Amino acid sequence: MKSLLKKLLLACGIALCVVPAVQAQEYKTLDKTLPSNTPDKVEALIFFSYACAHCAAMEPMFLEWQKNTPKGAEINFVPVGFNTLTEALQQLFYTLQALNRMDLSPKVFDAIHQQRLNLFTRDNIQAWLKDQGVSKEQFDAVYDSFGVNAKIKQANNLVHAYNVTATPTIAIAGKYVISPDMVESNSPSEAYQRTYEIAQDLLLKSVKAK
Repeated sequence: MKSLLKKLLLACGIALCVVPAVQAQEYKTLDKTLPSNTPDKVEALIFFSYACAHCAAMEPMFLEWQKNTPKGAEINFVPVGFNTLTEALQQLFYTLQALNRMDLSPKVFDAIHQQRLNLFTRDNIQAWLKDQGVSKEQFDAVYDSFGVNAKIKQANNLVHAYNVTATPTIAIAGKYVISPDMVESNSPSEAYQRTYEIAQDLLLKSVKAK
């Protein structure tokens, strides 16, 4: 993202533009391709945090992308925990997965960014999930479980491997990395759209090359 965009990070824009051809400097190519958990498919990893306003803004794009995943590809979300507050949100994400309640994931963004709820502690998360129809017994069975903690460890390993320092960051095919602060744009909304379109392009390119 260029200097103008950095000044506008807190603005709410709806600008539309014709996106030019992808420029190499708008994404990073890793020196060494990292291994994937989906060897038969090209994997896109979306590093995000429920606490991230930019992730909240891009979530509808990401969900649409995942819903229409190209043949030969797989798109997965990786929650990032930069501190104790966001670590609780990592645990929330994998709890939702374990409970097969990923339908609540968009509601987490809404609760944090629109309703301004505190979902950064175990007790608050449990209380909120109870309001969403998840019993205390269901919650207790998975929140601190081995399976959830194993997935958090795996997520942290990926964050380290890709040197993720900000969210959202998208890694594709173990070799391409892109985030809104890398692209040419004049507003946050333009950066989000540009990032999304470049990520789509890189994924399709990687699928065709496989």
